[in-house]
Amino acid sequence: MNYTICPKCGKDTERLIDGLCQECFFESSDLVQVPLVLHAKICSSCGARFSRARWTNDLNIDEIVIRTVEDELLIHEKADDIEIYIEPREMTPHLYRVKVEVDASLVGEHLHQEVETEVRIKRLACDMCSRVSGGYFDSILQIRATNRRLTDDEKKECMSIVNSILARMQKKGDRMAFISNSIDDREGIDLYMGSSNASRDICKEIVSEFGGSFSESPNLFTRKDGKDVYRITFSLRLPEFMPGDIIEFGDRVIEVKKFGKNVTGTDLVTGSR
Repeated sequence: MNYTICPKCGKDTERLIDGLCQECFFESSDLVQVPLVLHAKICSSCGARFSRARWTNDLNIDEIVIRTVEDELLIHEKADDIEIYIEPREMTPHLYRVKVEVDASLVGEHLHQEVETEVRIKRLACDMCSRVSGGYFDSILQIRATNRRLTDDEKKECMSIVNSILARMQKKGDRMAFISNSIDDREGIDLYMGSSNASRDICKEIVSEFGGSFSESPNLFTRKDGKDVYRITFSLRLPEFMPGDIIEFGDRVIEVKKFGKNVTGTDLVTGSR
């Protein structure tokens, strides 16, 4: 069997690992490394986390702390079969101590290593919450009914669709999908929206559900970097007729049963649909 000399300790060894014998390799190589102090930026209002130059919605403070540690955790490049356990412990609302345990195989040896770090929490306002508090909007969504007033039930159902779409868009990462202001009066609802795409999707969904139509009216707001910036007013009109209304259609008298993409009703004379 051929032996070689370890350049660090001078001992004979069967093989060199990164130019060292196995004993010297393990003495100079850590399985896991993590900085002693880490920083996490969290929105004090919505709880979003700032990481890699962008705000993202995370689950909770413990999850944010864990992800902060995971982002800075360095595992030896030759490690295999890696198992990581991270345990955050809240010391104060602004300081977490975090224990990290790693099990892995390194050049044929099973290793276990524990390290600790602390995560310091910095709370500030995210881009979305800053815009909301400042009243920012790039579109206005006006919800009305044709030749009548919106009912309270229609307002509730429309707002349910609005909130559902905004939640879905925010979950996908669109942080402009918000309402900065709303006006609810006898005629209908005005919503000041952070995203014209959100307003457009809401209009399509409400029209699909209840019928009616909508239009877009862009208005020049300002110029930025030599380009025109527009604010769009979306005018949404629900149908004139509602289920239960009695209408004349030609020489027929019809009770409206449903009004969506198509109108269905019952002829009050013949009973036919």
